Amino acid sequence: MLEPTRGVSGERHHRAKLTDADVRRMRDDYELTKLTMRAIATKWSTSIHTVRHILRYERRAFTRGVACDDERQPLSSRSDANT
Repeated sequence: MLEPTRGVSGERHHRAKLTDADVRRMRDDYELTKLTMRAIATKWSTSIHTVRHILRYERRAFTRGVACDDERQPLSSRSDANT
C-alpha cells in the first residue's frame, strides 16, 4: 500500500505565523538564556500553548540547530508583523 502524501508543513504552510528561524530562536531563548515559556510567548507574540509544543519538539520537530544572528528578530519587531 502506498504512503499518503503529506501536505506542506513548517514555515511554508499557508497559515504559518513563525518562520523556521523564529522557531530556532525560541529554542535558543529557552535553552541558552533560560527565559520562561511565558516570557518567550510574550516576546514572540504567540500563545504559551504554541511555545510549549515548540520547545518540547511536539511541533516543528524538524526545525533544529542554532539560529543565525541575522535571523534573531522577534515577530513583534519585524516590519511585516502586521500583515
